Amino acid sequence: MLAEIPEGLFANNTKVTSFMGCFNNCVNIKEIPEGFFANNTEVRDYSKCFYGCSQLTGSAPNLWFKLNVIEYEDCFYGCTKLSNYEEIPDDWK
Repeated sequence: MLAEIPEGLFANNTKVTSFMGCFNNCVNIKEIPEGFFANNTEVRDYSKCFYGCSQLTGSAPNLWFKLNVIEYEDCFYGCTKLSNYEEIPDDWK
C-alpha cells in the first residue's frame, strides 16, 4: 500500500496527458510534495487523481489554475484535511 509519494515520481514524464485516478483511494498518503506536477505541463485530465485520499494534509496544488486542464471532476474528493480545502473549486472536490 502506497504511504508516501516520492518527490520526483513524475518529474521526467513531461508528455503525460492524464493522471485520472492516479492515487485514487490511497488512504495512507499524507502529503503531496510541493511542485509535484511542475514538469507535467501537458496534463489535461486530473479526474479522481486524489479521490478518497482522506489523510492528505498540507496544501493541495492549485491545479485548477492550469488552463489546459479540461477534466478534473472529484480530483480532491474526500480530502477534507487539506489546509486549503475550502479554496478548492467545488467541481474539483
